Amino acid sequence: MRRAAEDGLRVKTVGTGHSFTSIAATDGVLIRPGLLTGIRRIDREAMTVTVESGTP
Repeated sequence: MRRAAEDGLRVKTVGTGHSFTSIAATDGVLIRPGLLTGIRRIDREAMTVTVESGTP
C-alpha cells in the first residue's frame, strides 16, 4: 500500500479477487486478504467473534 501511494496508484480490496462483474476490476493495485486469516478474539459474553479480514 505504501508503494502504491508513492506511485499514485489506487488500491482496491476484494474478498476473493475474482468476480463475473466489473466490481473487482482496477487500474491500480488489487489486494486480496486471503492470508490474513484467523480468530483474533472470542467474547463469549457478548457472543461475538473478531476475525482477520480474509477468514472464510
